[in-house]
Amino acid sequence: MKPFRLSFLAWSAVLILFPGAEVSASSLPNGLTLEAFEMKADQPALVGAKIEIDYRLKNLGDAPIVLESPGLFVGARCDGNAMDFGHQQKATTLRPGESVSLRASHVLDKAGSWAFWPGFRIGGAWGPDRWMEKRLDVFTDRAEAESALKPLSVSQILANPARYDQKEVTVVAEAFAVRKKVDGNKQPWNLISLVDPNDRKRVMSAFALGHAPVRNGDLVRITGIFKVKSLRGRYHYDNEIDARKGSIQKLE
Repeated sequence: MKPFRLSFLAWSAVLILFPGAEVSASSLPNGLTLEAFEMKADQPALVGAKIEIDYRLKNLGDAPIVLESPGLFVGARCDGNAMDFGHQQKATTLRPGESVSLRASHVLDKAGSWAFWPGFRIGGAWGPDRWMEKRLDVFTDRAEAESALKPLSVSQILANPARYDQKEVTVVAEAFAVRKKVDGNKQPWNLISLVDPNDRKRVMSAFALGHAPVRNGDLVRITGIFKVKSLRGRYHYDNEIDARKGSIQKLE
């Protein structure tokens, strides 16, 4: 994989896409399934910017599902404060096999840690709170964003993993175990174990498509989505960076 790195000044022109592929198999007991969930915002996200959300629900159960008034909406919280938006204001009946979609936008009018998830009401009860939520940090200005988005160390992340769970991070660390593999579809993969050079007891891992020019002992910069718990195939992993849509760079 050819490494790349955008300068901070270029980020304002980048549209970050949070793909729905990770949630395509997420179903509730009644068969209601989140087929897709996309969240678009400028990166870094500053107060006053707009976020756009698209999601699609499908009934994979055997009975109709009534999505009651106020219809579909986007559940949203900013540091615990309710910011829900995009209410369709209509009930919808999903027969088995049918899908329904929502597209909504909202101005990010407050700095802080935002969470977004599909909102609905069934049988007089609201949908699961923060079901398959996606998160986004919103900053007051570019200086605050630049400070917050500085590269982290392995030790900083592992000191409070929950703070970074499902968020994009950039980590500078030493690659002490680099494994280059090819899967059953002949796709090349990088699997890298990372250690903090200043605290070699602190270890985490990263994976990405392609074969980055990285060897054991190299100092690397990796950008991707940090996951406290990760499932790949049949195996579970703790404290891992998914860099498939990020980057891996060797530092000189």
